This record gives sequence, structure tokens and C-alpha cells, in this order.
Amino acid sequence: MLTRFFSQSKPIQLVFLLAYLGLSYVMYAVFHLSELTFLKSFLGGIAILSCAFLIDFIVKKNKFQEQHSYSLLMFCVLSSINQVIFKSPIEILGLLFILLALRRLLSLKSQIDISKKLFDAGFWTFWAVLCNSSHSLLLLLILFAAVFYAGHHFKFFLLGFLGFVCGLILHLATVLVFEDTAPNYLSLLPHFDFKIDFRYALPQLLNLYVLIILGIVLVIFMSPIYRPLKLNQQRNLSLLLILLVLYTIYSLFSANFKPINFMFISLGLAFLTGNILQIKGLKLIYKELLLWIMIGLGIFQFSLV
Repeated sequence: MLTRFFSQSKPIQLVFLLAYLGLSYVMYAVFHLSELTFLKSFLGGIAILSCAFLIDFIVKKNKFQEQHSYSLLMFCVLSSINQVIFKSPIEILGLLFILLALRRLLSLKSQIDISKKLFDAGFWTFWAVLCNSSHSLLLLLILFAAVFYAGHHFKFFLLGFLGFVCGLILHLATVLVFEDTAPNYLSLLPHFDFKIDFRYALPQLLNLYVLIILGIVLVIFMSPIYRPLKLNQQRNLSLLLILLVLYTIYSLFSANFKPINFMFISLGLAFLTGNILQIKGLKLIYKELLLWIMIGLGIFQFSLV
């Protein structure tokens, strides 16, 4: 059974999921040869597999979940459902920078090197923003993390912004060395028009419905997820929920919405679905059914994109 196989986090599960994700990416690249050059395809493949490795590392290292592969499985499946991410290596790189920032924020639960971790998170956030302007929302997430873990020290609130500015200065200095004009960083700010529009193509609609259903399931099981966790584990879970809410709000009201934004929502849901599937009181048949349905949708999506 799938639940029995993925209830552990061992090299065999990692190899299987990386093979699944890599095959999904290769199939997309083969079907869209006119859109992707070989170099872009290769770099995108390396970046998406790096994201998978990093998710596995985050789950194991921070221990806000048990040692299982559910979150990595859900990331791989949601990536294959939202195949638009395979189309743009730069967006995959942005996703990798998000994970690097998130790794530093979730490690704050150890209460060690808080200043350095907040600074690093801000630094990685800048590079994520270069890939997609919506990632500036991560600065708000860094503020929430500072409140959760260092709320009695005001100076910590500024460290994320300081790291962001250092990344900006480094980028600006590099650009000026090779070019005559400075980039327009104001164009990276997110824009909102507060108009909700669900007129998407069928593949994006299917992806939207999957995210909505997973969101409803998450709300239903919120209480049993939180109860067994320690305080710092609850704080980490809250950070993931905030990340999910921020990207959901942005996707609803963004003036320049792109289907790729669904993948950033999927990232939060992938982590949190892992917490749902580790609930001991949840019947095995329900977990098994959810996993089979998600994998089936991932395979079915290839006939639509």
C-alpha cells in the first residue's frame, strides 16, 4: 500500500519520488520541445530535483513532522498536476530560493543564531523576488517568524529587511559591472486590482479545484494536526499556514496573475498535507484513497497540457 511505503523516509522512497518527478519533467519537456531549449530543460530539471531534495531535508531536519515521505510525495504530485512550472526554469529557481528562505525560518525553533537565520531568510527572499515579484510576500512571513521567536527584541524585526537589502546591493553591484544602467527594482513590486477571475484553461481549473479541496481538508483536520505538536512545532506549522494564506490572497487579487502562482500555493499545501497524513486517528483507507487520487490526477493532467 502507498501509505505503508511512504510512511517512512528512507533512500528508497527518495529515489522513487525523484524518479517520478524527473520522469514527469522529462515527459513535459519532450511534449513541448518548441518551448524549451535543451539547456533550459537541463537547468530546470536540476532545479526541480534540488527543490525535492530540499523539501526532504527540511522535513527531516526540523522534525515538525514524523519521519515520513508524505510531504515530498505531495510536492511531486502537485508539481505534475501544475505542469506549468516545468515551462519556466526561472520560476523553478524562484521556488528553490523560497525553500532556502523557509529552511532558515523553520530552523528558528532551535532558538540558535536567530539573527543570522532571519538575515539569511531575507537574503534568499531577494533572489526569489528576482524570479517572481509575488515572492516579496515572504518579507511578511519573516516578520511573523520574528514575532513568534523573538517578539521581545525589536531589532530582530529589521534583520529580514537588512538581508533583503544586502541581496539587492550585491545584485546591483554585479549588474553595474556588466551593464551601464541599473535595473528598475520598482517593477518587482506586486500589483493588485482586487478583481477575482476564474476564467482559466481546463488544466488550470483542474489544478485550482485540487487546491481548493486540499484546503478544505486542511481546515477540517486543523485541530488534530495542532494538538499533538509542541509549541515551537506549532509555530512552524503556523508559518506554513501564513505562507499558504499569503500566496492564496495574492493569487486571488493579483493584477498580473499567472498560473505559476498555483505552484506557490501547492508548496504550502504539500508540507501541510504531510501533517494530515500522519494523523494517527485518521483511517488508513482515507489516507490510501487520497494518495491514489492525487497520483491519478497527476497522470491524467498529462493528457490536458
